[in-house]
Amino acid sequence: MELLVLFNTKGSCLSKIMGKLSVLFCLYILAVNSAVGVENSVKLPEVTFLTGEWPPFTSNSIEEYGVTTNIVSEACKRAGIKPIFKFVPWKRAFLNAKEGVNVATFPWYKTEERQKVLIYSDYHISESTNVVFYKKSDFPDDVQINELIDLIPYKVKIAGVRGYWYEKLFEKTLGDNFLIVDKSIQTWKLLEKGRVKFVVEALDVGLYESQKFVPEIANDIAYATYNSETFYHYLLFSPSHKDAKWVKPRLDQAFKSMHEDGTYQSYFRRKQ
Repeated sequence: MELLVLFNTKGSCLSKIMGKLSVLFCLYILAVNSAVGVENSVKLPEVTFLTGEWPPFTSNSIEEYGVTTNIVSEACKRAGIKPIFKFVPWKRAFLNAKEGVNVATFPWYKTEERQKVLIYSDYHISESTNVVFYKKSDFPDDVQINELIDLIPYKVKIAGVRGYWYEKLFEKTLGDNFLIVDKSIQTWKLLEKGRVKFVVEALDVGLYESQKFVPEIANDIAYATYNSETFYHYLLFSPSHKDAKWVKPRLDQAFKSMHEDGTYQSYFRRKQ
């Protein structure tokens, strides 16, 4: 009888102990899950970047918004930033950054005019070769130029997009022979109709757009290379936006690491 009572007493104690351990274990699991939940719920700071239609580098209608936008996305990931990409006309993108409405815009070439009013990223975010497109049927002997100003003696109309780097140069040197439009599709339609003879554009962009916008004359399209240097593209930061002071250093460090570890180069190998 004493043994039975002792067993029952110990059994009861054991049950109580196991019950307490179960409660402690559950509390531990809840604590761990809560900690993970808090970590996963931490919101990254959002930054809106203005860009425009310039495929295959950046476009609202292609995969991952284009190679340059993809590179900026990777840099934001490394910098702990949640990017929001807003596609607007190029002139608006530039003015909004200049006036401090938005933190940054991309991609842009370096020009003296832009360097006076906006701040460039320390590292380039993409690159291109610039060429002049024309119809072979208009120039059966091909076009040979070393600089853009070599187009002046041709005395024909040249189409360009408002806000692009060459706008001031062409307005000054070409006068009435420079036809400025708001969208790149318009330059190709003008070339197709014979209203202009040249379209100045980055090689990758022109090859992409000619197939998309004027497929009927795509086989008649040729291009002339000028100035063998590579044109680099950058992020432009607003000097007056309050967030630019912390966004730029983070992204500069991210772009630096992408150039050093080969990530930047790998994006362009995939594009080719």
